[in-house]
Amino acid sequence: MKKTNAQTLAAHLTDDLGIQPSDTIFLFSGVWGLGKLENGLDDITDAFRLAIPQGLLLIPTFSYTWCSGETWDPAITPCPDMGVYADHAWRGADFVRTDNPNFSVTALRTAHNAALIDTLFQVDDDCFGEHSIFGNLVRHSRTNPRTFVLLLGGAFKDCLFRCTFIHYAQQRLKVPNRFIKPFPDPAGSGRVVTQLVRMNTAEEYVQTHGQQPPADMPFPAYEDFGPYGPSLEKAGALIRAPFRFYESRMAPVAESVDIFEAEWRADPSYCMAKPTPEATE
Repeated sequence: MKKTNAQTLAAHLTDDLGIQPSDTIFLFSGVWGLGKLENGLDDITDAFRLAIPQGLLLIPTFSYTWCSGETWDPAITPCPDMGVYADHAWRGADFVRTDNPNFSVTALRTAHNAALIDTLFQVDDDCFGEHSIFGNLVRHSRTNPRTFVLLLGGAFKDCLFRCTFIHYAQQRLKVPNRFIKPFPDPAGSGRVVTQLVRMNTAEEYVQTHGQQPPADMPFPAYEDFGPYGPSLEKAGALIRAPFRFYESRMAPVAESVDIFEAEWRADPSYCMAKPTPEATE
């Protein structure tokens, strides 16, 4: 078994991927691809402390809580679907978490990035809107281009590249295969979050668009993000580097969103797929 510690992982981040000390990194992780972590999951956090000492590490801690009709508390609600590292990291004393019942994000807070976190965490209750964490990060990336999405250790191994920022782009584009759905607080507080979700039935299409769907539109409206990574690579926006058991892939946030939007405008069937076992949400 190949071993990894904070120093070797930090070297991969800086030497192989070119990450710089003040970069902002939005991290999706898969621990299995990193080899044996000598000091456990904290090796990952410590690697980023070494690699971006003046930067910002953000980690998705999506819990889909109100989607499931469950109560939400950012101080105690776990995020097991995001992997063992994400579900470990947000519990740390140096991490802070956004208050979004379905799509929360945690950040490693330091003296260098506290003000930036405070700005980015000024979010509303639209999961993928302009004032969501995704919209805030896209705007941040336009003036701070060294803001990246990083897939590490085998995250999203079903395709070359995909990430949740796609849904921000889809909402901006008003793609016909998704619609904005409200999710009220199951505890009855009156608070509602809205989220762009996939259409499952033709009836949902009619309710959203006021007309019948195209005859060739499948339901549920599956997507296949296989073409997205090659689009990024063709545009020179994808950084790839091998590490241990799986390749790391990284792309600038705003540029990756712009590329998705441009590809969809050129072909509205971009990343659409017929429902098959291989299609992913």
